[in-house]
Amino acid sequence: MLKRAAVLLTLACVVPSAAIAAAQDAGAPAPTATEITVAREQFEIGVRAARARHWDEALAAFRRAYDLVPQPQMLLNLAGALVQTGHLVEGAEAYRRVLREAGPDLLASHGEAARVALDRVERRIARVTIVARGIEERDALLVDGNLASHALLGTSIPLDPGRHVMSVRRADRDVARSEVTLREGETARVELRVASPEQQGWQPAAPPRTAAPAPATQIEPRAEADRDERSSWLESPWTWVGAALVVAGAITAVVLITSAGPTEDAYVGNYPPGSVHAP
Repeated sequence: MLKRAAVLLTLACVVPSAAIAAAQDAGAPAPTATEITVAREQFEIGVRAARARHWDEALAAFRRAYDLVPQPQMLLNLAGALVQTGHLVEGAEAYRRVLREAGPDLLASHGEAARVALDRVERRIARVTIVARGIEERDALLVDGNLASHALLGTSIPLDPGRHVMSVRRADRDVARSEVTLREGETARVELRVASPEQQGWQPAAPPRTAAPAPATQIEPRAEADRDERSSWLESPWTWVGAALVVAGAITAVVLITSAGPTEDAYVGNYPPGSVHAP
């Protein structure tokens, strides 16, 4: 740990005036005098914080300095602060960029130290392979809440050690989600299974139902014969005589039931209440 810190402190002693001179020589628009002044001040704040091992403060200062004067000299210090604060993937990429973009003088003085630092960081980076079953083209793949390309699926993805969340989002809703905690240098595989619409509790709307027309009523031949028999029976005079006798008997029975003596209920009998009214 002390050796890594010593390497970083050596890198942090790069004179900021060299970065400013390189910025003026580059084809990019030269920073203004105000930007150069603030970048130099932030660089110095970052160096003091790094020597005191206040890495969060150093990271903020070096990042601000690099944003103002984006040159390899500034990036070299920013890379070291990123690694010390646990941003291994970003720090490794910063070291690679330094080695790609640095001029001969910077490579001669700090190139080897940057290569050593990059090699150590790469061994600490964790990796994960994400497999998503049932994912569709319209679905969003998220890694730690950040949108990720579907092209990353099935590849070895570098991640900082720690807890990570992978999910598939469809129409503002997570349809698959998984969490993993990675140690330094660990390799893991995460499988996301996208639930089908039925498993998600979603059902497509049923089409409106229309009532089928009632089939036309057909009169069976036997029913027609029964109707003829009933008609002839009703036309017979003996039928009406018998009916008169039955009605007369019924009236007599009703009078007997309702006048058979004092009762608690005037409607006692086989008739429901209100069906028979006694005189």
